[in-house]
Amino acid sequence: MALLRIGKPGFSRLCNPSLRVSRPPQHGHAKEALLAFTEIEKDLQRKDPSMLYCDLLAKAHEVLAEGLRDNDSPASAAEFADSHKQFGASVKDWPIFPDTCDALRVLEKHYKLVILSNVDHASFAHTHAKLSQDTNLPVYALPVPNPNTHWLPQTTPNSRSPFSLILTAQDTGVYKPDPRGMLSALEIIQKEFGIGKEQVLVVAQSPVSRRRAVQQAWGQQRVDRSAGCVHGPRDSG
Repeated sequence: MALLRIGKPGFSRLCNPSLRVSRPPQHGHAKEALLAFTEIEKDLQRKDPSMLYCDLLAKAHEVLAEGLRDNDSPASAAEFADSHKQFGASVKDWPIFPDTCDALRVLEKHYKLVILSNVDHASFAHTHAKLSQDTNLPVYALPVPNPNTHWLPQTTPNSRSPFSLILTAQDTGVYKPDPRGMLSALEIIQKEFGIGKEQVLVVAQSPVSRRRAVQQAWGQQRVDRSAGCVHGPRDSG
């Protein structure tokens, strides 16, 4: 059985750089900035699914910061440009939940764990190393050249990865929650492991958007919601 994880850790921190370089959102609520960022991000993902996630983050940051920017701000255009670039490279600083690594070690004994992420290959290497509880970053990057058809991290020498397969928007050609990403992942899981979709359990952060993808893949609703747990907008992607 494969366990397909399609969440995004630490997303609630994403607006902080915008707030530092721009005027606060109306009423001073960071939540408003996060919601605005989410809409900008989704719009960019739909318009240009080929854009690498690090570049998409930088562009979304630029759009949001411009909307929040005080025209009387002393910050120069160069300072803002540098802020956008730093934000695009911020994935490496996203935290993971303190119990995540222990949970993955237990789950990998019973399931083939698969990541389906919007994050680009290079950026995800940093998260991959954290989740593997290792600091040897090159081991947790996508091998170049890749001896396999897809990113199979457990085949890399000295890897401690809990994941059998890592897929990103670079592999599927679309950003979540586009159902084609889920369908592509299921096809790859079938080819790599001989595991059919009826044996795949999908774990997702945003049940509303993910339900549509799951319904298209399976033809029925197979989404289990966790009550009382909110880490970001329900359709944050």
